[in-house]
Amino acid sequence: MFEIFGLTYVLSKDLKDYSEWYEEEERVVSTWPEKSGFKEQAEKHGIIFRWTFPEQLESYLSAGYDIIYEIDKANCSRKRFILKDGSILIGKQTK
Repeated sequence: MFEIFGLTYVLSKDLKDYSEWYEEEERVVSTWPEKSGFKEQAEKHGIIFRWTFPEQLESYLSAGYDIIYEIDKANCSRKRFILKDGSILIGKQTK
């Protein structure tokens, strides 16, 4: 789990406290991680990330990647990020 700009982010493997929460999707553009500063902050926390198509998700999960969620404690929800083509933002802890 890590915080960026006051928002909490968590890899799916660490969702145990939030697994019963409502899941949402936020559609973003592929440049969102760079333009929002998310990429730089995630890398400072040892997280590398990439986009993957849903049909390739399982192979990345078995390679140590996890879906990245934004946690909204006030609304008891977790949000994953997707592109218009359905690609999902995933990440891997490197440190």
